[in-house]
Amino acid sequence: MEEATQILRAVAQRLDTRIGSLQAQSAGPEHLALVRLRYVGLFEVAGIGDRIVQVTDDKAIPVGEAIANAGGSDWIAEYKTFHSPE
Repeated sequence: MEEATQILRAVAQRLDTRIGSLQAQSAGPEHLALVRLRYVGLFEVAGIGDRIVQVTDDKAIPVGEAIANAGGSDWIAEYKTFHSPE
C-alpha cells in the first residue's frame, strides 16, 4: 500500500509538470480544469491509502509484538481464528 501511495504521488507530480506545459501552450480552461481534478484526486487517494496503512499498523503491530513477546507463534494457540480480532 505504501508503494501504491508513492506511485500516486509520483504520477501527481508528473501531472503538475503537465499542467505547466499545458499552460505554456495556452490550453483551454476545461482541459486544465480536468487535469487539475486528476492531480487533486491522486493526492486524495494517496491520503486514503496512508490512512489505511496507519489503521492497519495500529492494529497489526501490537498483535505482532504481543505474539513475539509471548515467544512467537510456536508458543501460542494454533486455533485458526486465534490471531484475528473476531
